[in-house]
Amino acid sequence: PIDSFDSAKQAILFYPTVVDYVLDTRLYNRAVLNPGSFYHEAITEKYHGDTRVITIIYESTQDLYQPQETTGQTCADLLWCKPSLGCTPPEPLFSQGIWCRMVRSYDAIEPMKKLMDDGDILAEQTAVLIHGALDDEYLTKEAVKLARENNAAWIWITTDTLPNPWDEYPTERVLNSLVDAVSCI
Repeated sequence: PIDSFDSAKQAILFYPTVVDYVLDTRLYNRAVLNPGSFYHEAITEKYHGDTRVITIIYESTQDLYQPQETTGQTCADLLWCKPSLGCTPPEPLFSQGIWCRMVRSYDAIEPMKKLMDDGDILAEQTAVLIHGALDDEYLTKEAVKLARENNAAWIWITTDTLPNPWDEYPTERVLNSLVDAVSCI
């Protein structure tokens, strides 16, 4: 099985082949991609506007998605270039949410973010997966709000943690808060 690529070019060539196969077999009406990187704007270029193709653009912990609310840190505190240690990252930094740990003009996410902000990549084509969430109604609702503000329509939040944060449902409080938050959109 292919589980990694030596270059972005290999991934850009591979993913559309898989998506086309999934959609063309007519067994499934949706393809979900998890490229594990921020170069997916090229991977999904031919599917912009096609809501059958969803790409996961954030898969990590809640404390990296909502650091101010969970740990009291800022997004700048999470960067490799820490202002508290005398390093000045390019400004302005992103706020909480999908882009929190990204550095403008360094991590090369601007093309994809612009496509999302402009609506070329629809919110319905973007997913956020948060694990290690706190059992907190407010934080869950705020996570959904941040996803929507960042043009992501699909979101899953779980209190489950590594090594496999996807093998258990979240707590009842988080699940009910998630359902309430998305039903109000």
